Amino acid sequence: MRPQLAEVEFWWTDLKQFLAKKKKVKDWRTAFIGGDDGNGMFRYYLTDFLTKKEGGEKKSMFLFEGELVCGEPAPRISVTYLRTFAKDIS
Repeated sequence: MRPQLAEVEFWWTDLKQFLAKKKKVKDWRTAFIGGDDGNGMFRYYLTDFLTKKEGGEKKSMFLFEGELVCGEPAPRISVTYLRTFAKDIS
C-alpha cells in the first residue's frame, strides 16, 4: 500500500470565511490596506480569529515572534503550518 494525499487543512480558508461572516469584510485584500506597518487591520483580525471558536483550533498552526494577546494585533508570524492527511491506497 502507498499513502496518498487525502486532505489538506490550512487556516487561510477559515480566516476568509470568518472575515466575511463576522467582520463583514467583502474583499479580504482590504484587510491589508493602511496601518503603520502596511498590514491594515489584518493583524487585529488574525488575533480575533485565533481567539474565537471559529479559529481557536488553528492557533497551533502558527509560531509568532511574541505572545498572541486578545484585543491586540498579532505579533509577526515566524512560521505557519498546514496539516496534511493521507490514506493508504493499494
